Amino acid sequence: MGKEKTYSAIPYSGRRGAGIRRGLLAAGLLVAAFAATAQGLSFRGREAAQVGIVVRDLSTGRETVSVNPETALTPASITKCVTAASVFAAGLVDNSFETPAFISGSIDGDVLNGSVVIAGKGDPTTSLPSFPRGTGLTDSIASALCRLGVRKVTGSIFPDCSWVPSQGPNSRWEIGDAEWSYGAGLYAINYNGNTRGTDKALPDPPEAFAAEVESELGRRGITVEWGEEEPPLADSLLPLAAHKSACFDEILSRMMVKSDNLFAEAMLRALAPGGSLKASLTREKELLGGLGLDTSSVGLFDGSGLSRNDRFSARFLSLLLAKMAGRPDAARYAALFPLAGRDGTVKKLLRGTRLEGKLALKSGSMMGVLCYAGYKIDNDGTPTHAVVVMVNGYFCPSAEVRKAIQNFLLNTFS
Repeated sequence: MGKEKTYSAIPYSGRRGAGIRRGLLAAGLLVAAFAATAQGLSFRGREAAQVGIVVRDLSTGRETVSVNPETALTPASITKCVTAASVFAAGLVDNSFETPAFISGSIDGDVLNGSVVIAGKGDPTTSLPSFPRGTGLTDSIASALCRLGVRKVTGSIFPDCSWVPSQGPNSRWEIGDAEWSYGAGLYAINYNGNTRGTDKALPDPPEAFAAEVESELGRRGITVEWGEEEPPLADSLLPLAAHKSACFDEILSRMMVKSDNLFAEAMLRALAPGGSLKASLTREKELLGGLGLDTSSVGLFDGSGLSRNDRFSARFLSLLLAKMAGRPDAARYAALFPLAGRDGTVKKLLRGTRLEGKLALKSGSMMGVLCYAGYKIDNDGTPTHAVVVMVNGYFCPSAEVRKAIQNFLLNTFS
């Protein structure tokens, strides 16, 4: 989950007088350093690539470095910065997913003449041993039946997936991604990160979870006869158990540090509970507009950035980062970002340099795309600059582009 970090908020509106003069002096130094880096980045085939860069001084709001700031580019996983900001803007960061289970029919002695129904609400942590509280739902169901004295279920175990329309891989994702765990998509009931083996996508997570429940019931001496083929009617259900996930703050932290696509899709759908993907995306744009951001040139089709149709500019994201740095909950938002050289997907970036631990960045990568976004922080952990670097359409090895970005950051913050 990465090392816990505490940042204090810096207002976006800025200081006056001496603060502005210091900002202008710093801007001049940064521009000089920037000019010395061949338009910010230097790598083989640079002339064929698209680059968008904005470095924004949070004390003044000024762009101290700006390269193609309005060009809409493919962001890859730095889209997760937008997803996390939307959850904060919606006031949901302390919420949790709650998954209820029900029984139908009646209990006669030690026999449940009916079925168990699990109403999935999109919890991405279900049966995920590596995540806090991830394994509790199966135990809650089994323990509740044991308390009722049930030894046999004559019906079935039904996953109710109606709460999350359009389950599975996003239609805007590449077909080839669907076979891998990172492209499995969100289901109403997820299971072990929707992964089988080491990195393959699980074909039917809700059914896999139902099988786990049956296995746990069997371990406790409860048999399931699978006597019902159709799910019971909703008005015939009686509450059995309910399980709460960890709070969204913890889920967002995992999403950012591990760049977890499943967690990102769950967080997006949490913006419009029980609604469609389109409803969640519409709500997200409303929330971004509420932050004072212009989304007319922003294309968002998922929460994770796996869609190559996602588009936004370096300026848009830098403004979002600045807006978030001025909020009362700015420290919690900034703490989601892994530290360069230390945490998560940026553990190797800037390691052993003077900027190790001084940049809190989310990375984003796919074929021909490499992006970083986040904050430069000072010695006491306070964000001082919003940083967005986006590279699309390169043909050299990604290691060369990453090295160029690292050199740019070192030159910029010299």
